[in-house]
Formats: sequence, C-alpha cells, structure tokens
Amino acid sequence: MKKLFLSLPLALLSLTAGAQSLDYLTLQSTEGVHTSFPIDGLKLYVEGAQLRVASGETQATFNLADLSAMFFAQTSTTAIANDALAATTSVKPGANGLVVTAPKGAVVRCYAADGRLAAQFVKTSDGGETLGETLSAGVYVVNVNGETFKVLMR
Repeated sequence: MKKLFLSLPLALLSLTAGAQSLDYLTLQSTEGVHTSFPIDGLKLYVEGAQLRVASGETQATFNLADLSAMFFAQTSTTAIANDALAATTSVKPGANGLVVTAPKGAVVRCYAADGRLAAQFVKTSDGGETLGETLSAGVYVVNVNGETFKVLMR
C-alpha cells in the first residue's frame, strides 16, 4: 500500500510531461533561405505549382519547385517571428551579389558566419536592391529592420 501511495505522485508528474510544443512552420528554399510562420491560425493552400501560406495578417506565396524542406519548430529559425513585413521583405543570393527586397529606408546588416559585420547599408528605394560582389561564397545572416534571414552564397 505504501508503494502505491509513493508511486501515485510519480505517475501524476509523468502525466503532466507532454510532447514538445511546436510553435512555427519553417519553409526552406532550395537556396537555403528559411522563412518561419507562427502556427496560430496557420493556413496552407496549394494552388497549381504555388504554396500560399497565411498566418494572421501575414501572407506569402512560394513556388513549390523552389522549396527544399518544410518542418515544424519550437522556435522561429529566423529568431524573429514574421510579421506584416514578411510579405514585402526578402533576401536572396543573386548573380551579382545579395538581392535585398525591402521598403525604402530599411536598415540592412549582413553578418558573416564568424559574426563579423560583412556589409551594412540603408535602402534608398522600394523593391529589390543588390549588395554588390563584395560577398564571397559562404553562409551569411542578414538582418533587415529586425527580421533575420540566413543565406548561402555560392
């Protein structure tokens, strides 16, 4: 009887331990760029060769052929939850350097894998702008107005 009373609290404690909470859906492009969306209110739509993701007020569309992985994560892989800027902000490797699409006045900081600041500039116009050939091949973390992107330059 004494063993039963001792094992009961242990059994109750084990019931409270549950599965890990996964709060974000992360999409990885074939270029290595990660984009995370909160799962609260998450809706996925496949329309032809397009994947449309809606989470709250944030919406984005991806070509299925450009995606290499999709997974759930406990934290955002970008370390910043996507917001309304996600639909208008992107960072991709281009033929002549890093292509940053963001609103005019956005502050762009590009960090090398070792943590040093590789480049920094303020966008002078809306839309895409190329950060020249100053970046060598490697992995970079690009911060655009607090939104973080991981990019693989080849």
